[in-house]
Amino acid sequence: MSFSVASSDPTAVIVSHSSEIRPYTEEFLPHSQSGFRPERSTADIAWAHKWLATKAKNEDVEIKITGIDMSAAFDTTDRKTLLDILEHIIEEDELRILRFLLSDTTINTRTNVATKEIPFESNIGSP
Repeated sequence: MSFSVASSDPTAVIVSHSSEIRPYTEEFLPHSQSGFRPERSTADIAWAHKWLATKAKNEDVEIKITGIDMSAAFDTTDRKTLLDILEHIIEEDELRILRFLLSDTTINTRTNVATKEIPFESNIGSP
C-alpha cells in the first residue's frame, strides 16, 4: 500500500486513510472481537453473553463465560518491540504511520484534588 496525499496535518492524513488500513486489521481480528471496530460495540458482547446464558439455561447445560477487561491492556506496550515485530509484517508506509502515531505522546493525569493537569511525555503504552 502506498500513500500520496497532500496535507500539512499528518493526523488528518492518517485518519483519512483509516479505511485503507482496515482490511489489514480485519484479517487478523476474529469476528467475536468488537472493540475498536466500526459498527460494533460492547452491546454486541453483552448480547452474546446473554444469548449464551439463555441457551445454557434452556438446554440445562453448564457453560463458563470468561470476560477480560482490556481497558489497561495497552498501558505498558513496549513500543520498540512492537515496531520491531511489525517491521516484518507490514509495509513501510504503514510502519511510518504507526511510528508517527506512537511518537511525541503526552499524558495528562487527573486526581480528585488536582486543580490543573500537568502533561508529561511517555514512551510506553499505546495512545
